[in-house]
Amino acid sequence: MKDKWFTLDVPEMEWDFWESEERAKQEAERIIGVYREEAVDGGWPEEEEFVLWGRVMGWNEKCDIERKSDYEEWPYDSDFDEVYNMKLVEEEA
Repeated sequence: MKDKWFTLDVPEMEWDFWESEERAKQEAERIIGVYREEAVDGGWPEEEEFVLWGRVMGWNEKCDIERKSDYEEWPYDSDFDEVYNMKLVEEEA
């Protein structure tokens, strides 16, 4: 994963991912600025922590992938062309 930093706008449930800490922090400040302008009329969002930013420490990725095209007879009772599992991957330091 090349984008190792994130921002989260909690009220909107909008995630964004960034290549640098500086860019993630800038976006968090921008989002807070939007809420600051809206707070004049309606107050701040009720969520205590409504904007988050930080470093991605891990994510999930596909593993144990089996493709229908690799079999003469598909062993699964499924219309899917592929089956797989998921595993958590940690960011290397």
